Amino acid sequence: MSKKLNIMINDDVEYQKTPENFMRFKSGHDFMDYVKFEHPELQINILSLKNNLGYWRPDGGEIIKFLAEVDINPTSFDLVADTVNEQLRMRHFIEQAQVKGHFADAQITTMTYAKKTPVINLYPFQ
Repeated sequence: MSKKLNIMINDDVEYQKTPENFMRFKSGHDFMDYVKFEHPELQINILSLKNNLGYWRPDGGEIIKFLAEVDINPTSFDLVADTVNEQLRMRHFIEQAQVKGHFADAQITTMTYAKKTPVINLYPFQ
């Protein structure tokens, strides 16, 4: 496989639509199985990666560690998270892999979104 693919790993199909020219995986397991058993030489252009992919499932950090282990280096990471802490955690995994020589030239973009989260006014009397 010589063409670099755009990959989206995100289980939230209601709020996060699949962009044009992206291959979507709804779980980390599906993506890792695809790489391990079907396309071990996968090349990724953009990896749009959501951190929280459900209970008892690999999260964004685990997928980043997996990519480093199998030596797949996306050109760009688009990190999607529900909180800034989740975003920072994924960045930390990327930076740790960079220290070991992975993802050297990768660009990182981030997006934090909250779905169905009520806005709480902490200062209602101002």
